[in-house]
Amino acid sequence: MLSFEMQSQFYPTLLLAFSIQLDYFTWPTDAKELQKPEISVHAPEDKNVALACQINLKTPAVNTSCYLYVGDSSQPYRSTWTTNGRVCSFNVERADLQQHLQALRTGEVSCDYAVNTNPHSHSPRSDRKQVPGLSPEPKTVTENRYQDSLQNQKQIRKQPHHLL
Repeated sequence: MLSFEMQSQFYPTLLLAFSIQLDYFTWPTDAKELQKPEISVHAPEDKNVALACQINLKTPAVNTSCYLYVGDSSQPYRSTWTTNGRVCSFNVERADLQQHLQALRTGEVSCDYAVNTNPHSHSPRSDRKQVPGLSPEPKTVTENRYQDSLQNQKQIRKQPHHLL
């Protein structure tokens, strides 16, 4: 039998272990339990773009992976993780983000997250947020005419030579 002194030293350790184990089993593990995050964008001119994915978990998970998306893409543009379970931060080079936004003809980003207990179960995506100053450039009239001209040249080349 343990002496009273040994018991009093043993119980706090036991309670701590039980508390940690209880926290582990109360984290959300199913996508239905994961709330939609909110994304914020700070894009000062000539500097990197700072994006934050605000996670809305009732009980923050120890390790949470976050994913940043451009437009409708199903593949993440960037990923990161947080141990505080509340906010994931992305710091992205302005030129690189602009290149991806223009390639997908969008000016919007969104995010989602997954907790470490089930990395394959993602939250719903955040609402999309416009990135100020990095919207895709609309085609100018000159570009449209140039592309139309190229298309006409291709069609002419396809015609038999005797029709020219």
